[in-house]
Amino acid sequence: MDRNGRNPLESWIEAEVSACPGRSILVDGFNVLHAAILRGRRGRDWWSAETREPLLERVTSWPEPADVVWVVFDGAESSWVVRLGDRRRAEPTVHVVFARSADDWIVRRARRAPDPARLVVVSADREVTGRARSAGCEILAPRTFVARCGPADRVTGAATAPPTRVGDDQAPGSIDGGPADPGTAGGPATDPSPPRPSPKADS
Repeated sequence: MDRNGRNPLESWIEAEVSACPGRSILVDGFNVLHAAILRGRRGRDWWSAETREPLLERVTSWPEPADVVWVVFDGAESSWVVRLGDRRRAEPTVHVVFARSADDWIVRRARRAPDPARLVVVSADREVTGRARSAGCEILAPRTFVARCGPADRVTGAATAPPTRVGDDQAPGSIDGGPADPGTAGGPATDPSPPRPSPKADS
């Protein structure tokens, strides 16, 4: 914790969002997954890593490579993983965050942003979008966002750099200050297993 009682990772995330040369796209992960990818179809493991992956693959085709995409999911262990986009394919960098409340995480970013007009919040949650809009953020509906990312077959088999867990060398791997999973050198970081979240209705 820092002198203000906050985990340093929160400050680093805020600094990363502020330093983005373009816009920061804040995606309410499970909400968008439910509203625009699964469209109400939920199996027993709809919150699993395998089910989340199609959304993460789609966002790599976001058409503005200068933007930085943040996809935040509700999870039991708070963490931050970076997926570096392939610049040859004009892919944006994608940050995958697990937070105890994705809604609260997005609203904090909106309220603390020095220039909220450079933030785009993607969610169908009326409370989240209402607060973000009041803070000055642009709002994008989940299906509009996914449609702008292009068709699903556009990203099938796309090469993506292995995700890197922030904190292996510079910072704690957990927003709550817990130890990070070291993962395998040069390989993907371990994905925290989130609890079974309650899907939010598309509204």
